[in-house]
Amino acid sequence: MGSVKIPYFYYMTLAFMLFTVVILFLMSLVLGDVKWGSLVELMDPEYIDVVMEYRFPRVLVGLCAAINFTLSGLLLQVVTKNNLTTPNIVGINTGASFFAVVSLLLFSDNVMGVSGVFSTNMFSFMGSLFACLLFILFARKDFTNHLNILNGIALDSIFIALTAILLLMFPNETGSIALWLTGSLWGKNLQDLTFLLPSCLVGVLFCLFFGQRMNILSLSNETSISLGIHVRRNHFLLLLMSCFLAGTAVASTGPIGFISLFVPNVTRLIVGENIKKIVPFSILLAGIIIIASDILSRVLIPPEEIPIGVIVAIICSPYLIFLVKQR
Repeated sequence: MGSVKIPYFYYMTLAFMLFTVVILFLMSLVLGDVKWGSLVELMDPEYIDVVMEYRFPRVLVGLCAAINFTLSGLLLQVVTKNNLTTPNIVGINTGASFFAVVSLLLFSDNVMGVSGVFSTNMFSFMGSLFACLLFILFARKDFTNHLNILNGIALDSIFIALTAILLLMFPNETGSIALWLTGSLWGKNLQDLTFLLPSCLVGVLFCLFFGQRMNILSLSNETSISLGIHVRRNHFLLLLMSCFLAGTAVASTGPIGFISLFVPNVTRLIVGENIKKIVPFSILLAGIIIIASDILSRVLIPPEEIPIGVIVAIICSPYLIFLVKQR
């Protein structure tokens, strides 16, 4: 009887969360500096332009980025077998940020005929991959050694310092890039989805199809090998996908780090350690948090807008204190 109730409750919870995401999504289209006074105004071209050019793209960008950061963190946690491992802690986010800032500062909108959006995404992915390669290089024997996090923190600090030096060299650009480095959805449009949306879809499908294999990889390396899994090869595959997801998300919104720690861990508390259950739940929870944060960022101190990375940090960072106390 119990085995029947658990799946039913799980799917009912997913349905409720999906409903919440849809409601929040619709609210985000209405709330802001420009509001609809009545349903008649819905057909006003001015409001349609506001929705289609500003609000709809920014919410979709935030949703895709949140999913990417969450899945990137989940993949890293499977590889390292450490639930505190996230792209920002091991330097992947800051590596991607540093390379993206290089692209934004040193190159124009077109690099060798390639659009600026592509160049920023390309540099961001290169940065996340470079940081990940350094993390692998400094890893002790395998990725499960908890001391490897110290290497990641060191890499994170180095990339932060390099980014600060770069900003000092280009003081005229400091304001806009500093805003982006806090994690921001300001000024996002459909062009920002060019690479972010496909990467999000790829990441979701990857995690759904590889869920069972990730369950096995979450066990000890010896157990995974005995079950026929090539551990090293699969670890590299998961790391590559984690870099890809984090890189494209950072290129679009800047680093929004805490969500990759908060969402997978809260999900584990609710649904357990089964990756096949964690992935759908995490996707919807990430959507709820990022859209709610976007709404708060616009309505708390109008007409000013708080960077969404700040709101997410305020919501999610207390959980880190709770997690440390539990351990």
